Amino acid sequence: MAARAAGLVNKLKLAATDMALMAKPAMQTYGSLAMRELGPPSPAQWPTIQKDLQGLVKSAKSLKFINVSVKEAVTGALLGAEVLCWFYVGEIIGRGSIIGYNV
Repeated sequence: MAARAAGLVNKLKLAATDMALMAKPAMQTYGSLAMRELGPPSPAQWPTIQKDLQGLVKSAKSLKFINVSVKEAVTGALLGAEVLCWFYVGEIIGRGSIIGYNV
Protein backbone atom coordinates (compact mmCIF):
# COMPACT_ATOMS: atom_id res chain seq x y z
CA MET A 1 0.00 0.00 0.00
CA ALA A 2 2.82 2.39 0.87
CA ALA A 3 4.56 1.58 -2.41
CA ARG A 4 1.40 2.43 -4.37
CA ALA A 5 1.05 5.72 -2.49
CA ALA A 6 4.69 6.57 -3.19
CA GLY A 7 4.20 5.74 -6.87
CA LEU A 8 1.10 7.94 -7.00
CA VAL A 9 2.98 10.81 -5.37
CA ASN A 10 5.80 10.47 -7.92
CA LYS A 11 3.31 10.46 -10.82
CA LEU A 12 1.59 13.56 -9.45
CA LYS A 13 4.96 15.25 -9.03
CA LEU A 14 5.89 14.54 -12.65
CA ALA A 15 2.48 15.73 -13.87
CA ALA A 16 2.79 18.97 -11.90
CA THR A 17 6.27 19.57 -13.31
CA ASP A 18 5.03 18.95 -16.87
CA MET A 19 2.07 21.28 -16.36
CA ALA A 20 4.33 24.01 -15.01
CA LEU A 21 6.63 23.69 -18.02
CA MET A 22 3.69 23.83 -20.44
CA ALA A 23 2.06 26.79 -18.67
CA LYS A 24 5.19 28.95 -18.48
CA PRO A 25 5.03 30.38 -22.05
CA ALA A 26 1.31 31.04 -21.73
CA MET A 27 1.78 32.83 -18.43
CA GLN A 28 4.57 34.98 -19.87
CA THR A 29 2.30 35.99 -22.74
CA TYR A 30 -0.54 36.67 -20.30
CA GLY A 31 1.72 38.76 -18.09
CA SER A 32 2.91 40.98 -20.91
CA LEU A 33 -0.63 41.43 -22.26
CA ALA A 34 -2.05 42.12 -18.81
CA MET A 35 0.53 44.81 -18.13
CA ARG A 36 -0.33 46.53 -21.40
CA GLU A 37 -4.10 46.08 -21.54
CA LEU A 38 -5.11 46.29 -17.87
CA GLY A 39 -2.93 49.24 -16.93
CA PRO A 40 -4.10 52.82 -16.61
CA PRO A 41 -4.31 54.92 -19.77
CA SER A 42 -1.18 56.74 -20.87
CA PRO A 43 -1.17 60.53 -21.30
CA ALA A 44 -1.15 60.02 -25.08
CA GLN A 45 -4.52 58.22 -24.86
CA TRP A 46 -6.37 61.00 -23.01
CA PRO A 47 -7.34 63.03 -26.12
CA THR A 48 -8.94 59.92 -27.63
CA ILE A 49 -10.80 59.21 -24.39
CA GLN A 50 -12.03 62.80 -24.21
CA LYS A 51 -13.20 62.67 -27.85
CA ASP A 52 -15.06 59.39 -27.24
CA LEU A 53 -16.79 60.80 -24.16
CA GLN A 54 -17.82 63.93 -26.04
CA GLY A 55 -19.26 61.73 -28.80
CA LEU A 56 -21.18 59.73 -26.18
CA VAL A 57 -22.67 62.91 -24.70
CA LYS A 58 -23.53 64.20 -28.18
CA SER A 59 -25.32 60.98 -29.13
CA ALA A 60 -27.22 61.01 -25.82
CA LYS A 61 -28.38 64.59 -26.42
CA SER A 62 -29.55 63.78 -29.96
CA LEU A 63 -31.34 60.61 -28.73
CA LYS A 64 -29.37 58.52 -31.20
CA PHE A 65 -29.71 55.47 -28.94
CA ILE A 66 -33.43 55.27 -29.76
CA ASN A 67 -32.68 54.30 -33.37
CA VAL A 68 -31.15 50.88 -32.75
CA SER A 69 -32.14 47.52 -34.15
CA VAL A 70 -33.72 44.82 -32.03
CA LYS A 71 -30.53 42.77 -32.26
CA GLU A 72 -28.43 45.66 -30.90
CA ALA A 73 -30.96 46.30 -28.12
CA VAL A 74 -31.00 42.64 -27.06
CA THR A 75 -27.20 42.51 -27.17
CA GLY A 76 -26.97 45.61 -25.00
CA ALA A 77 -29.53 44.25 -22.54
CA LEU A 78 -27.67 40.94 -22.24
CA LEU A 79 -24.39 42.75 -21.74
CA GLY A 80 -25.95 44.89 -19.01
CA ALA A 81 -27.39 41.78 -17.34
CA GLU A 82 -23.97 40.12 -17.42
CA VAL A 83 -22.31 43.14 -15.82
CA LEU A 84 -25.03 43.23 -13.15
CA CYS A 85 -24.58 39.51 -12.40
CA TRP A 86 -20.80 39.91 -12.03
CA PHE A 87 -21.43 42.88 -9.71
CA TYR A 88 -23.64 40.71 -7.51
CA VAL A 89 -21.10 37.87 -7.54
CA GLY A 90 -18.47 40.35 -6.36
CA GLU A 91 -20.79 41.59 -3.62
CA ILE A 92 -21.44 38.04 -2.44
CA ILE A 93 -17.73 37.26 -2.38
CA GLY A 94 -16.97 40.54 -0.63
CA ARG A 95 -19.43 40.11 2.19
CA GLY A 96 -18.86 36.39 2.53
CA SER A 97 -22.50 35.33 2.39
CA ILE A 98 -25.42 35.35 0.01
CA ILE A 99 -28.00 36.84 2.34
CA GLY A 100 -26.61 39.91 4.01
CA TYR A 101 -23.81 41.84 5.51
CA ASN A 102 -22.35 40.57 8.75
CA VAL A 103 -22.86 43.52 11.10
